[in-house]
Amino acid sequence: MRNKKIWGFLMRFFATYFFMFLGYSLWLLSAETKVPFFETDLITRQVAKSTDYLLKSFGTNVYVDQHPSELSLRLYINDTYVARVVEGCNGISIMILFVAFLMAFKGSWKRTTLFGFIGCVSIYLVNVLRIALLAFMLLHFNSYEFFLHDFLFPALLYGYVFLLWLLWVNRLSSFKS
Repeated sequence: MRNKKIWGFLMRFFATYFFMFLGYSLWLLSAETKVPFFETDLITRQVAKSTDYLLKSFGTNVYVDQHPSELSLRLYINDTYVARVVEGCNGISIMILFVAFLMAFKGSWKRTTLFGFIGCVSIYLVNVLRIALLAFMLLHFNSYEFFLHDFLFPALLYGYVFLLWLLWVNRLSSFKS
């Protein structure tokens, strides 16, 4: 078969992505059906709490509360509502994409597992920093919300993941040259 390596890469990538995304989707579905009222999933709540903690560590007057009529958390700075944190903000989809890429490029199981774990933890931390900076920027530059939320901060997070991928491919995977 021609291009066996490419087909192997694509099969590993899409299989890993599919099964991880399916597992995450099923977990979200089960979490949503357990409560009779609006309560954001555990991971999103933890990301919001971490953001709250980070902002408070810089002396910011911040708090987070559950939105009463939707699956989101409201983030307030100085008693001003600045952002809502929804499931899509928790970074899990990006971590799934990151791990699928690692699996597709193969490395030893030990190295892949270790780099996957370290990478996901660092993505979590960068994501919390992203949300904190975005909330702070929205407090002061609300008229730039579209640019900040839809372009600048996603570019920073995806750029970071891209750098992790480059490190993996060029230094750590069995594909390295």
